[in-house]
Amino acid sequence: MSKKIRIAMIPTANGGVNYFRMAMWAYEMRKYRNVEVALYEFCYGMNDPHPWQKDLFGNPDVRYRIENLCKVADVVLWGPVHYSYTYDFFTEMKNKYGKLTLVDMDDNYVDVPEWNEAFHSFGPNSFHRRIALQCLHMADGVIVSTPHLKELYGRYNENVHIVENSLDFKGDSKFIGWDKASVKKHKGLRIGWIGGRSHFNDLDMISPVLKKVLTRHPEVQLSFVNSAFKTSYEALKRPYPFEGLKNVHLADRSVPINRYARFYGHFGFDIALAPLVDCNFNRSKSNLRWLEASAMRLPCVASDISHFSQTVRNGVDGILVKPNDLDHWEAVLELLIKDEVYREAIGREAGKRVRKDFNVKKNAAKYFRLIKTLLNTTIMGSEDAIPEMAEVA
Repeated sequence: MSKKIRIAMIPTANGGVNYFRMAMWAYEMRKYRNVEVALYEFCYGMNDPHPWQKDLFGNPDVRYRIENLCKVADVVLWGPVHYSYTYDFFTEMKNKYGKLTLVDMDDNYVDVPEWNEAFHSFGPNSFHRRIALQCLHMADGVIVSTPHLKELYGRYNENVHIVENSLDFKGDSKFIGWDKASVKKHKGLRIGWIGGRSHFNDLDMISPVLKKVLTRHPEVQLSFVNSAFKTSYEALKRPYPFEGLKNVHLADRSVPINRYARFYGHFGFDIALAPLVDCNFNRSKSNLRWLEASAMRLPCVASDISHFSQTVRNGVDGILVKPNDLDHWEAVLELLIKDEVYREAIGREAGKRVRKDFNVKKNAAKYFRLIKTLLNTTIMGSEDAIPEMAEVA
């Protein structure tokens, strides 16, 4: 094996998943003297021309370039593998080169509820679900973002490890760091929610509270950041819960992931929301929405389940509410709207905490040590075979 550890990272999804679970870590690890990280990069914009996996891994040129990465790597880290095109190529590369093969599974592909639009792909007897489970069995190790995912995927692979989501505060030439973004001030107070259509059930859970609060406080604005918020409700044939409310702002625009931090600041939130319905699927969710709000020193109100319960210090650097306790949701929002001092104190503590405990500069070193240990255990058998890490100044 070469003196440097060669890591190949192969994203299998576009936009945020690509960045938060692959690209960000690759850019940070490249600063280490004894690591070479090759990242296959195809695009970053959440709504850039989106290559489906069959187009990406069915393209001979793409396959050639990715195979060259796998050929020279010591470790190959794949994104989620749950489509046949990806699985066939994943299997071919693993069998052909025999490299330590890890898979990053950022979501629960086992317990997708019927109300989630992904159910048709990942229901109990679905083809994609079977592929995901086969991939778990084949992988030498699985990387996940939460303890619940570790427990879940531990049924299919005994070598599951947690690498929590982190944020890049400094940034680089491609990505704007969170410390280079600031909250744009708007007239009045703004409550914000960010999410895709698969989270409409979570939002609908607290929509009665939001309508009451907005009616009571016409000076407060509710802002939704979604590429097609209202039209998505219509497409899903769901009743739009905020019809007729004048103080609802729809940010119907795409967000390039390399400028996401700056865009987040431009949304101008004063309070961030992260509601989750209590179910097995959502218990696997990470604390990413809390991380983002905290990075901007904003108070985040989140459901008291999943990774939120395990990381947020309730009343100190965030506020946790039982999912179905609508009275409590309402009381918390009323308090935050009326008490600016409390609101800013929560945000200030959250900002300190996220920079201390969820900073990619700090946590990339832990990730590298994990990869190093897995490589030694699986292939080398001796940790002394790999040199210690030295960061480039």
